[in-house]
Amino acid sequence: MKIVDIPKGVRPADCFKDRPDAVAAWLTGSKRAVDFGVPVSEDTGAEPLAFADPVGREVFWHSGSHLLAQAVKELYPDAKLAIGPAVEEGFYYDIDRETPFAVGDLPQIEERMREIVKRDLPVVRRDLPREEARKLFESRGEIYKVEMIDALPDPTVSVYEQGDFVDMCRGPHVPRTGMLAAVKLFSVAGAYWRADERNRQLSRIYGVAFPTDEGLKEHLRLLAEAEKRDHRRLGRELDLVSFHEEGGPGLAYWHPKGAMVRRVIEDFWRQEHEKAGYDLVFSPHIGKAQLWETSGHLSFYKDSIPGPSDQVMRAGYGVPVRAVGDPPGTAPGARIHPGRRAHLHAARPAGGRAGQGGRVRPVHADELRIREIQDVPLDPSRGFHRHR
Repeated sequence: MKIVDIPKGVRPADCFKDRPDAVAAWLTGSKRAVDFGVPVSEDTGAEPLAFADPVGREVFWHSGSHLLAQAVKELYPDAKLAIGPAVEEGFYYDIDRETPFAVGDLPQIEERMREIVKRDLPVVRRDLPREEARKLFESRGEIYKVEMIDALPDPTVSVYEQGDFVDMCRGPHVPRTGMLAAVKLFSVAGAYWRADERNRQLSRIYGVAFPTDEGLKEHLRLLAEAEKRDHRRLGRELDLVSFHEEGGPGLAYWHPKGAMVRRVIEDFWRQEHEKAGYDLVFSPHIGKAQLWETSGHLSFYKDSIPGPSDQVMRAGYGVPVRAVGDPPGTAPGARIHPGRRAHLHAARPAGGRAGQGGRVRPVHADELRIREIQDVPLDPSRGFHRHR
């Protein structure tokens, strides 16, 4: 990758005129992505970021969410915008509308997005004093933006404009809307504002964008292949498992065939651990909230996982779960069962369920904790797993 020294006050775009595919620039000094057309605030080395780069792709998809929001505001001026981040497979935007959006609305929104792409509008960043930014969004009726501004400690707020559309955002973003050449909207789901069921439910619209039609077509092909292997589809077609909203969202009901598969896998898991000299322990799926406050789990994960029911909390109990993939803390179960132990318990995936089509909520995970105590020394030659 070409790295160029850029003096303070110079735009990356002026140094990489041979890179029309660049969506942003990476500053090697402060190690952050910045807008291609905004002068840098420091003497630094820089390199261009294209869609092929993971950071560049995140910038691209975040710009896709702004494109979606602009299309919605042009078609539905009374809609109110909440948040629209880039995610692993594209982007989404949470939008408040008196009549919630439906899948049938997506083709029209998608077509308007393509019209905005053809306009090739420049995307311009402005840094405003916080009070000025607040007045701007208040005058537009953007109540969610005003709420977010009120919660910011910063004296300035960055906004991005493309045509008549303006959104509050840290950035960076692509230089022009014309770079978002190929767009596709997938689905609509419900999502509570700030993931709190006591707040208003918003419409979450999912989509993706690519710099070329060919890239989008290949992405859609891969999604179609993944759909053929989707566990929910296979579970239903092979009579392995089913989900029933009346029983609880995302809770799996194992059928005889599925129960057999699960038992075989769990038996294999147990046998392998026993061969390696581990003992098995089981911990409860619920415990008093005080226990999980002491361990730190309740405060650390409260915003990223679904919480227990009000009835359970009033009884003084919390749910001993952690978000899969997040750095684990010291679980109370490990404190109670130190030493060479294989700990099997229920966990939940990170984040909410909105838009995910009913993913499995309880997951059995190998929550292995290894401790060296006086009477149980660790023996690395026997092999062990640890969290990274």
